[in-house]
Amino acid sequence: MKARKTAQIGRMVTIAFLVVISGPATHAADRQILHGQIPVAVKGMRLQPIGSLISTTNLDLVIGLPLRNKDTLTNLLQQLYDPASVNFHQWLTPEQFTRMFGPTEDSYQTLLSFARSNQLNVVMTHSNRALLHVTASVSIIEKMLGVTMRRYHHPTENREFYAPDIEPSLDLRVPILYISGLDNFAIPRPNPNLRAIPLDKKGNPRPNAGSASGGAFRGNDFRAAYAPGTSLNGTGQTIGILQLEGGYFSADIQAYETQAGLPDVPLQNVYLNGYAGQPKTDLSQLETVESPMDIELAIAMAPGVSKVVIYGANDDSSCVDLLNEMANPTHGEPLPGQISTSYGIFYNDSVYQALEQMAAQGQSFFAYSGDQGAYADNANIPGPLPFPPGDYTYVTCVGGTELSTLGPGRPWVSETAWSGSGGGPSPWFSIPGWQQGLDMSLNLGTTKMRNCPDVAMVADNIFVICANGTSMVSGGTSASTPLWAGFTALINQEAAAFGKPSVGFINPAVYAIGQGPKYTDCFHDIVAGSNAHGVDPTKYRAVPGYDLCTGWGTPKGIKLIEALALQTALSAKLKYAGGQGCDPGPIAGETANYLVEAVGGAMPYTYDWSELNTPITSGGSETSAKASVKVPPVGASGSLSVVVIDASNKKVMTSIIVTGQDPEVAALEYKFCELGLALNRFKRPFYINPGDPGPIDFRLDPYSKSDLKMIWETVRQMDATIISLQRVGAESRREPPR
Repeated sequence: MKARKTAQIGRMVTIAFLVVISGPATHAADRQILHGQIPVAVKGMRLQPIGSLISTTNLDLVIGLPLRNKDTLTNLLQQLYDPASVNFHQWLTPEQFTRMFGPTEDSYQTLLSFARSNQLNVVMTHSNRALLHVTASVSIIEKMLGVTMRRYHHPTENREFYAPDIEPSLDLRVPILYISGLDNFAIPRPNPNLRAIPLDKKGNPRPNAGSASGGAFRGNDFRAAYAPGTSLNGTGQTIGILQLEGGYFSADIQAYETQAGLPDVPLQNVYLNGYAGQPKTDLSQLETVESPMDIELAIAMAPGVSKVVIYGANDDSSCVDLLNEMANPTHGEPLPGQISTSYGIFYNDSVYQALEQMAAQGQSFFAYSGDQGAYADNANIPGPLPFPPGDYTYVTCVGGTELSTLGPGRPWVSETAWSGSGGGPSPWFSIPGWQQGLDMSLNLGTTKMRNCPDVAMVADNIFVICANGTSMVSGGTSASTPLWAGFTALINQEAAAFGKPSVGFINPAVYAIGQGPKYTDCFHDIVAGSNAHGVDPTKYRAVPGYDLCTGWGTPKGIKLIEALALQTALSAKLKYAGGQGCDPGPIAGETANYLVEAVGGAMPYTYDWSELNTPITSGGSETSAKASVKVPPVGASGSLSVVVIDASNKKVMTSIIVTGQDPEVAALEYKFCELGLALNRFKRPFYINPGDPGPIDFRLDPYSKSDLKMIWETVRQMDATIISLQRVGAESRREPPR
């Protein structure tokens, strides 16, 4: 009895509690609640606020709207990178993307009206209507979103950060995707482990290395190692460089080009929201080296590019603006076909949308894997996490190596994994389709999450000019990344020369090559070295094939360029394997041969044959492109199908209807054709006198009497054959007796 009473009291308390909390929920139901706006660390680590932001502080916010037709976009992205699809590499333009997937004009105007009515100052609008950049005081933002902006001690960095105390809500009917700038827990920044020392303090010269002082790699050293013997130089291509702060001195870039014997490549700055791109001279600041190094190395690999576009901004939220500008150029710059960033940014839904748009438009995006070695593996390996956006599904993550060559400007000799090369599983993104099916037993990767990096290039002993004339030796995967962007400019130049579209997001093709027979033709497979640290020295080591230090390895010049540039969609056609001379085609009741012709994809091919009412008598095996079948009787039909499977497991099916001619008709047609060929042997040149439209004169090669007799006999036989064909045709159309 006592237990029952206690249970009743418990239910009453629960009901009372629900009634109490249901009051605000009813009010909130009228407002749109935005989820995921509070940093995970605030909740997960139960951080306590140390105060509130001053109400008069101005914050920059970038309000994101969701794209339309997301399922259609997901399917299209899959088709764009599927060699078996008719949409393979059929890239969209920014205008087409906006028309198909951008938020509606009505939604965007509603958002603009909402912003102005809530006293937000509009800083920047976007042509694809996906973002709206505004600024306002903390007090206005708190009132609009129903939050209090709190201050916290950062759990891993020596600074404070701000964030809302609860998930924001707003009185707006248009769905909001995400608001960038409501917190600054993650700040975009250059590679925090970038290493650089003045050239005069480098120490002993390195043998088997580059052409700069002390053996540092510079200019054509990179092309000699990774693109030897090719005249491709990036002509007609545009490289984009994401630079969030720091700037560069133009004189440094020109000095690098002069010292390395490179042409003067045009540069264009696309600076947003008041950013001036003020370069720095303080060598202790990472930005001083990062920005000029990215530009110089992209030019070193692709010295003939039409332009390098530098995208810059100086507030954290403008990072999203920059990504969207790269996908939707509005400052007169060309659409960059290849983009590099050596800055760690942050993740949110607006970032994902911009990267997906670039993938749909055939833009290649490269990001550094980090310079702290193996990523943290939950509780097993304490250490760093991937640096956004390197591990995102539509970004190519670039690791690093140590390179040896035959000397300055001379070919590749060997490489090992650089010890700082970031690599490991992503804690956020599941394994993408192009990475599935890999054997991870040797490399210790995961079959559930996305693995990094994808590819690599040299990350050590690299010459840079920065800080208004200072020569430095630097490195890191933030050097490897712009080199890959430059190499992709060579790929896209080759594609354009053959009338092919740009390569776009390279990972699906790279992983297909890695699992195919051309792998060692296209990549230097790095099998020595490690990025291991901490408590587990086994994670990770360079191993044959794919590994979590260098991905698939480094490029082997023209072989990889051609493999990526000249990709052809896998296609197949099944056809009758006769048809030569007077072959009448398949004959009912007899055996006929069929052949499948496949092109594109990754060789070798395998075949999966199937038939209906056409038994396969020979061939038709997994390795055979030919099958012999028994043709159905007159008046009946069957079918023959085959699925062609390429080396990357792409599949395409082709079919053909199998019918046969009546044997008597086939024999007569064969005879008529043979007679025609016999008659054709008597062709003679003839002469017509323009002034006398009389008989044709065969004066050049007159017919003999035996020739004329043979012609007459052949024509007679042809007439008889025609009569026989007409008779057989009439009999076949005659109704059967009742």
